[in-house]
Parts: sequence; structure tokens; C-alpha cells
Amino acid sequence: MNQVNMDLVRCTAEAVRYWAEGRAVGTEGEEDLSGWCAIASAELWRQLTTIGFVPELHAWICPQDKESAHVFLVVDDHVVDITATQFSKMRNIPIYIEHTKEAERWDHYQTQEVFTSPEDLIRWQKKGKWPGEQVAWSK
Repeated sequence: MNQVNMDLVRCTAEAVRYWAEGRAVGTEGEEDLSGWCAIASAELWRQLTTIGFVPELHAWICPQDKESAHVFLVVDDHVVDITATQFSKMRNIPIYIEHTKEAERWDHYQTQEVFTSPEDLIRWQKKGKWPGEQVAWSK
């Protein structure tokens, strides 16, 4: 990804992170956006699509706990995660952007499902019986 696109993605990610933090106030994820990955990633997908990017929503399912999963974006071969703070080793990284090959060193960026739209993600979440407060919102 060239520098101009990287700057656009980072700026948009920062704005959506701020959006998610405001909505998480008073919820379980208020401190670290835990439980907000699908919602925040879907909103970031919408924002990036609006400005011409072609992002994908990706999901990882924990092999030890099939009810535990993480959703993030991939844009131009880069993982973009605005809820990485929920992971102890990433507490101080509010916006995580890394090439997919580098990001895959972390289990939670080893893609198992790919969605081309928030609606596809929502259908998958509902089928998997995700908690209602964690399902990506439809606009």
C-alpha cells in the first residue's frame, strides 16, 4: 500500500476508533473495545468503501473456545484492526496496521472466514449465535 493510501486508511481508522469508543461508553468494552470488533470493523468497512477502497472483513475463531472470535479488516494486503487493544500484548496499540504476513504471527489474525460486506458478516454472526450486542449493525 502506498503512503497516501496508508495515511487515508489510518486517518479513517482513527475516526472510526473514536466513533466506537463513544458508543462503547457504559458497556463491557468501554476500556478496550472488547466485544466491539465486528461492529467497529463493519463501520470501518463502510467508511473505507465510501472513499474508494475495497476492504474485506475477516474473522478468526479460537480453536480452544469456538464461541470466541475476532473480526478485523484486510485492505490492500494489510490487516487493519481498530480494536486490537482488547489483546493484552496490544493494549497500547489503538490502531493496528500491518502487512498480513507480519500480522499472522498473532493467532487472532489468522483468517478463517472472509466476508465481502457487513451484511454477510451479520448473517454469519446470527447463524453462529453471537451475542446480540456484538453483532455488526446494519445501516
